[in-house]
Amino acid sequence: MTESTINSVDNRPRRTSLLSEFSKQQFDPINILRMLWRRKWLAIASMFLFMALALAYLSQVTPIYTASTSLMLDTRQKNIVDVENVLSGINVRALSSEVQVIRSSQLIGRVVDKLHLDRDPEFNARLRPPGFRTRLKQSDFYQGIRNILVDAGIARLRKAEPLSASENDYRLRAGIIAGVQGRLRVEQLPRTVVLTLSFRSSDPKKAALLVNAIADQYLNDQLEVKYDATRRASSWLTERLDDLKAQVEKSEGAVEAFKARQVATSGQGAGLMAQQMTQLNSELITARSKRSEAEARYNQLNSRLKAGDPLAAAEILSSPGVARLRETQAELKREEAELSARYFDRHPKMVKIRAEIQDVENGLRNEIGKVVQNLRGELAVTRSRERSLQQSLRELESRAVRQNQASVGLRQLEREAEANRSIYENFLSRFKETTAQEDIQDTDVRVISRAEIPGGPSSPKRQLILAGAAVLGLLVGGGLILLLEVMNNGFRSPAEAEAVLGLVTLGSVPMLRGSGRKRRDVLDYVVNKPVSALAESFRSLRTSLLLSNVDHPPKVVLVTSSIPGEGKSTTSLLLARTSVALGRKVVIVDCDLRRSTIHNTIGISNDASVVDVLSGHLPLEDAIYKDEVSGLDIIPAKPTAASSIDLLSSENFVQLVDQLREKYDMVILDSAPILAVSDALVVGNLADSVLYVIKWDDTPKAAVSSGVQSMLDANLKIAGVVLNQIDMKKSSAYGEYGSYYGKYTEYYQN
Repeated sequence: MTESTINSVDNRPRRTSLLSEFSKQQFDPINILRMLWRRKWLAIASMFLFMALALAYLSQVTPIYTASTSLMLDTRQKNIVDVENVLSGINVRALSSEVQVIRSSQLIGRVVDKLHLDRDPEFNARLRPPGFRTRLKQSDFYQGIRNILVDAGIARLRKAEPLSASENDYRLRAGIIAGVQGRLRVEQLPRTVVLTLSFRSSDPKKAALLVNAIADQYLNDQLEVKYDATRRASSWLTERLDDLKAQVEKSEGAVEAFKARQVATSGQGAGLMAQQMTQLNSELITARSKRSEAEARYNQLNSRLKAGDPLAAAEILSSPGVARLRETQAELKREEAELSARYFDRHPKMVKIRAEIQDVENGLRNEIGKVVQNLRGELAVTRSRERSLQQSLRELESRAVRQNQASVGLRQLEREAEANRSIYENFLSRFKETTAQEDIQDTDVRVISRAEIPGGPSSPKRQLILAGAAVLGLLVGGGLILLLEVMNNGFRSPAEAEAVLGLVTLGSVPMLRGSGRKRRDVLDYVVNKPVSALAESFRSLRTSLLLSNVDHPPKVVLVTSSIPGEGKSTTSLLLARTSVALGRKVVIVDCDLRRSTIHNTIGISNDASVVDVLSGHLPLEDAIYKDEVSGLDIIPAKPTAASSIDLLSSENFVQLVDQLREKYDMVILDSAPILAVSDALVVGNLADSVLYVIKWDDTPKAAVSSGVQSMLDANLKIAGVVLNQIDMKKSSAYGEYGSYYGKYTEYYQN
């Protein structure tokens, strides 16, 4: 290896972005200019071709003149009377609808009739001379297509059965209207209430005349629509008012008749009955209060009588007669006490005083009986009063219910009468407003710029078209050149790979040609034909890999690629079989735990796999399979529910690699593609070198650069790259190094 090559390998942990370097190389201005210069005649030919086409177009085009007029929506309100217009003004949001009104067949038809465009050859295809018709069709592409269709229609009609004069006139007028619509353009200026009308014609005076006529006809149509709407509204309102007036009179008469019947039936109004009910309720409440009070007093007295202590009752104590007798009794008791101190019990004075006391006590009992009798009578009176008031209130409530039921019909009639009266008044007010508006209608749009006769043609713009054609031709030519260069998206030679990636190309593996070859056939080919070009390329790859670090030849080699399908696993197996054929003890470990393929390629089982070893379910010796063809040791893999990153970054995997390093001369770790998953970044930390496989003329350069940059950022030791599946015939056609293989075929036995 040369000194520059060794330095490129020793300085491997670069921190610059390979993808950035690739982008700079691809899109560097100097490189782009060089690419364009190499194929400059393609760009020049494209430019002249487009300019020639533009000149051919301009030579056949008749100048077209465009005249424009501007209309503005008048948003100022003209409230001559404070009423609402029968036909409201144009809403600013409805300008799109007004555009369709201006382009409508009805409005354009009036312009056609007013200007007698059926006599103009520019619009009437039947009057056109052949030369004029051709120039007109060439002057406007879209109008030319329309005229071709019209001419075809006329020719078809001439071959068909003859039409009546009215049918011919109708079809002719429809065609002229369509022609005017095709040349008319109506646009709304952004964020304004201005409409711009443009008309195209080969005659500048005719263009101005027609666009002004269309604008005037639009204003006239607005006035006519408003006048017609006002007149129709006035006529309809007049008829409707007569009907509404009759309905109001009928409904009000029904209300008065119902009221008269109700008064005759009940004899009094609802207001008087409500007053009576209120008064009765008040009296009933008072009667209930008095009855409750009388019951309480009577119950208290009755309970005291039963207890034998009637004098404790409040009613007894409040009686004047009882109070007087009690005073007399007390006086007599005092005299009795005084006499008892001086006389014996049988003394006449003692007998007399006791007789008087007995008379007083009898009087008390009689007086208490009167009080009880009075309370009982008072209670009976209050109860009778309460029952009488309740009966009167129930009768009055019954009459009120009947009267309220009758009032429902009255309220319904009153609502109908009020509704009819309100509708009648609204219609009467609207009728007066509409009548006042008939003579003050005005348009909602005004002309702010009338069309003038254009001083020059609007199309075609010769200088602009020629300049645009030249620029377009150069752009198309440059695009074709860049497209041809960009289509070369893959690496075609070791020199190109080293220039873009800055890495050594350790090997170039030719593609084994032949239809129907499977991956197993390719693996057996190296064993069966050890002196073939394919076998020699892998022996050279092994030698270059060992020489990538002379002092410490790599024992653990990681093989990976950018994307799936680049032959990474096949390269690993071929390198392993070639190394075994040279007497080395080699083991290959399938580290692609997501999409393992090695066991299917070799034809062995993966029941015992590296996953089982890393999970601790199986010893290492039980997971090693022997390749019967080459004697290669293989540790297959299988999908697992666990995270592959966790398994490959575990301490068990580190110990597994250390055990294999001690036991074998070479350990090949076949990992998943670097851009698909990040497994290779984890496994690469345990490898002495990384072998990066690139599919020749297929894998995008950006993908390879991105993958290599990821590994360099992870400080992995990339020994170099391998260009895989090289098509020797195509490589020779590109003038690449593959042409040398054709000169030395006698050295190989394929």
